[in-house]
Amino acid sequence: MRQRTAKRRSNGRRLTAGSARRATDYTGNVRSVADDSRDATRRADAALTPEQRVERALALGDDDLAVYASAHALASEWARRALVRRRRVGRQPSACVDGLNS
Repeated sequence: MRQRTAKRRSNGRRLTAGSARRATDYTGNVRSVADDSRDATRRADAALTPEQRVERALALGDDDLAVYASAHALASEWARRALVRRRRVGRQPSACVDGLNS
């Protein structure tokens, strides 16, 4: 037979079912700002059409490219090329993909 070991708190005291429940009661019902923000974002995203979601994703990619170019003092075309090269590192070369990118 396997012996049961009691769970212990960080102070070494035994953790009982009642004490574990009491510990979560304090923070269990509290909503954080992050929870509210996440819920609002999900509601806003759910209201978008698929076309609007694609447009938003492409705009975010353009914004990221601009931030990368600014951080590395590159023109946007050179920044795009650098990111494409980084994605290729460690991948098997493919003639069909190279034809698309050229």
